[in-house]
Amino acid sequence: MALNKIAFSLASLVVMLAFSSVAPSATAQFDITLSLDPSQDVSSEEGYQVEYGTPTTIRLTSTEVIQLGASVGDLNLTDFMVIGYNAYGGTSDLTSIFQIIATLSDATPADGKHFIITITQGTPNTIGITRVLLVLPKEKVELADPRAELDDAGARKAAGKNKEASIELHYVAAEPTAGDPTVLSISKVGASLLPVTEAFDVLITLSEMPRKDGFKKDHIDASNATVADPVAIEPILVDLNEDGTIDTGETAWSGRDGMHHRYVVKVTPKFENKNDIVVKVKSFMDQENPSGNAYTPPTTAAGYTEGTDQLTVKVGKEVLEDKASGLEVEIGNETRIPKDGYLVIATNIGGSGVKDNPENDKDEPKATARTPAQLLYNAVQIGLPNLETFLANGGVIDVVGPEKVVISEIMWGTDASLDPNNNSQWIELKNKSGKSLLTGDGNYKLVFYGPNETPPAKVAVAAVAETATTKAQPAGMALPAGVMDRVGTIDERGAYWSIVGKGQSGRSGTGEKQADLVAVAPTQAIISMYRVADSLGDPMDGQMASSWMQSTPPGVNFDLTKAGVRVGSPGAARLVTAAETAAEAAAQATAEAAARAADTSVSMPEVGQIYISEIMVAGGGRLPQWIEISNGSRTEQVNLSGWTITIDNAAADANVSVGASIKLTIPEGTKI
Repeated sequence: MALNKIAFSLASLVVMLAFSSVAPSATAQFDITLSLDPSQDVSSEEGYQVEYGTPTTIRLTSTEVIQLGASVGDLNLTDFMVIGYNAYGGTSDLTSIFQIIATLSDATPADGKHFIITITQGTPNTIGITRVLLVLPKEKVELADPRAELDDAGARKAAGKNKEASIELHYVAAEPTAGDPTVLSISKVGASLLPVTEAFDVLITLSEMPRKDGFKKDHIDASNATVADPVAIEPILVDLNEDGTIDTGETAWSGRDGMHHRYVVKVTPKFENKNDIVVKVKSFMDQENPSGNAYTPPTTAAGYTEGTDQLTVKVGKEVLEDKASGLEVEIGNETRIPKDGYLVIATNIGGSGVKDNPENDKDEPKATARTPAQLLYNAVQIGLPNLETFLANGGVIDVVGPEKVVISEIMWGTDASLDPNNNSQWIELKNKSGKSLLTGDGNYKLVFYGPNETPPAKVAVAAVAETATTKAQPAGMALPAGVMDRVGTIDERGAYWSIVGKGQSGRSGTGEKQADLVAVAPTQAIISMYRVADSLGDPMDGQMASSWMQSTPPGVNFDLTKAGVRVGSPGAARLVTAAETAAEAAAQATAEAAARAADTSVSMPEVGQIYISEIMVAGGGRLPQWIEISNGSRTEQVNLSGWTITIDNAAADANVSVGASIKLTIPEGTKI
């Protein structure tokens, strides 16, 4: 009986195998690939990039023989799906996107495995399409003659169908006529205080991404210093028009991606020589598609432009010593401060708008070369911190030197039209020594102390009797030896006072297109603050808010050919009477008392309440702007998903472009 069972099982197996050999096989899928004609790929980076407005040739390659036609299973244009992407996502509406399939044909020679697809620009690109996905879904195409495909037993196979195939195209600008890359700018990162006392970062902006092997330290020349390999940071997108061009006056690019490419380079001084560090970019190749282009540096020293393709940085002499708190800025050697005159220290004389005098050096000013107002001052260009940031956060400035020199005026207001925006800033020093002064080897300097740094303590002094030229001084505290003056927004008690109303940031319009002067924001005056003097002409306490007032028109000693309006008196006196000073102080005291009496904001929100705790409004159409929301509970989390913030604007406010009211919805999943 067992043998019969075994025989039956074997017979069954044989029967099943026989049936299997004559049944149709499962539908086999074959591969189709889509690729861009290599001559049209304009990037050496990953992926495909093609030019705006250029017909694009796609190569279709099949592993099996297929045929063109309108019948089911044949390859035709309707088999494909085209999706166009802009900043808001994708759309397959061919009437809205500007890339369409124009032709589909056999390649030469026609072998049934190679085909050509041409994509052309159709309707105008009115919705900002920058990326297109071309897809051939699976099982749209069958073998050309499936009946010719037989298995080993001579039976016909089922018709094979294609696997899915796709290709993604990135549309970029056409290469400009002048395709050579260039260096757009070289600048020091962070505060531009000079001289440097440690390693620092430099930002280099190029018009093109260097070829695929990257931008290396070998491409950088830094005298008296060593450099690390550059680190690429987020590139800047040039404001392209729909056809890939830019408006007149915009800074051009040389690549095809419409980008300015930025790199941060760490520079370490060779402190043994103390000579200036000069950073330049050597020659480098672009991405070499379709042909190689190279950046060629200037051939002579005179050919370089400071800040554009060259950066010069001075090295401090105290580098190897432990430095006390405070950041020092030395005034250059052999700089003349006229008797009873001024020295204007500017980060950038041209950017500040201060008139740069002829023969601005160690010699006494000559009446034959200057106007009477210009005889009273010299101007010198030295790196300064961003004075608005420094003073707004609370800071103190000491003037150190052998003779009495004091700070009499500060242009702290930044220029929103400039990059960097602190090029408009300067500090005016008044010569109170009674004689003409000439700076020496680091004997005059400004020392900046931030809110967490403590300046040198004052020292006790005995009483001084009144003389014909000086007033009596009671016994008390005086500045330490060598410190000629001290000013700042932190008083002797450590209390902070605000620079609001003491000057003004503004917008000169320098470097902007004419249309932007109205479209972005109107030009606004940049206003300095000057220091009040007492009846004897001595400056009042520079750490008190009441000692500083906003300058009033007209501006003095500004270059009137510069764009924008600046109000101040660099290198000139602004006389203030004692009565004016007293009236201003009384008015300020009255206003402060009224504000304190009207302040009802001392109550704290209830526990668990969600409330607006802080608002940043930069003003002048500038960023940053933000709203801070706080949770009054210390133990409970609150889900803000779907909550809204409504901002109601004054109906008469013409500067608001979002309408009378705007509602902001907090995204899902936001918790506080």
